[in-house]
Amino acid sequence: MCVDLSMEAMTEIIYGIKPVLSALKADPSCVKEILVSRKMSDPQTAKLILEAKKNRIKYVNVPRKALTKQAGTDKHQGVIAIIETYRYASLESILGSRDSSTIPVVVALDEIQDPRNLGAIIRCVNVFGAQGVILPKDRSVSVSSTVAKASAGALSFTPVVKVVNLVNALQKLKEEGYWILGLDPGGEQNIYDLDLTSPLVIVVGNEGRGMRRLVKKECDFLAKIPMVGEIGSLNASAAAAVTLFEVFRQRIAGQATRE
Repeated sequence: MCVDLSMEAMTEIIYGIKPVLSALKADPSCVKEILVSRKMSDPQTAKLILEAKKNRIKYVNVPRKALTKQAGTDKHQGVIAIIETYRYASLESILGSRDSSTIPVVVALDEIQDPRNLGAIIRCVNVFGAQGVILPKDRSVSVSSTVAKASAGALSFTPVVKVVNLVNALQKLKEEGYWILGLDPGGEQNIYDLDLTSPLVIVVGNEGRGMRRLVKKECDFLAKIPMVGEIGSLNASAAAAVTLFEVFRQRIAGQATRE
């Protein structure tokens, strides 16, 4: 297996059995990946791998010389952990940020892969006053320097949540009174025909295959963005931007009517 050790994401490394185990026990959500060049039968290695599996953290066997190059020393004891330095928000913190004077909206991304898409979506979320972005932990882009650059500074002001299970997170948001809108080119309704003034989660699917079946099943509405060109599709960030603007437009119009 070829392992990318370039670490474009906002990360740092720690090495050694005890430091890595301590990180796993203290805050496993920050551990992105573990690289190992030890015998799996070794008791300490087995304990480390058990902790990784328990917390659904990826671990990979790599040549020892690759670890030495990455750590800049041969004292790594055959194990390195890649730690995310970006501090993700919690789902509870987003829920707790609800302002009684505004109607909340959150964007959930189902396995988005392109960091530029994520950065652009974070920018739109900030511009249109949404509460934040939710990402699944697995098979999804993470916050990185590329994401930060594409967000044009919005990352500093916009909470990003990483959850183990996106379906469970959507169910939690439903319990809190949010409606779930899935963007789907095959949706029977279009976004301009919907009332988007209630608490809302906008779900944007993967750039290629869209939303997963179980995620789509959690949506209260599946809606499309009407298009007339030959291409017939928008990338994830453009679709999110159009929908967020429509949400913003409806809410501004609603405020003007009430005033």
